[in-house]
Amino acid sequence: AGGWIGTAIGGGASYMKVQDVCTAGNAEACKRVKFTESGGFAGGLAGGVGASYLLSGAAVGTICAGLSIGTLGAAGVVCGVLVIGAGSLAGGLVGGIAGEMAGEVIYEGLK
Repeated sequence: AGGWIGTAIGGGASYMKVQDVCTAGNAEACKRVKFTESGGFAGGLAGGVGASYLLSGAAVGTICAGLSIGTLGAAGVVCGVLVIGAGSLAGGLVGGIAGEMAGEVIYEGLK
């Protein structure tokens, strides 16, 4: 459920930024922000999902295996959640930046 909530908040924030810029009356800025915000949102979503996928399974097991031994697995579960969460956050941030840059390139190419 947390992923869906984060996606909704990210989409809402992008929508509000587009609305703010477009209501200011500058048509070029409005067009640009539509591309950059769409790219940033899509890139952030893809980056977060991709990082989660790459970290799930054997990668997290390898990272967290040592913690599981002394705690009968409890620390391993917490470690897994933290590693995947941090990786997903990092992937989302990097993907968002890359997507925003891609949106800018597309915008410039269409000018």
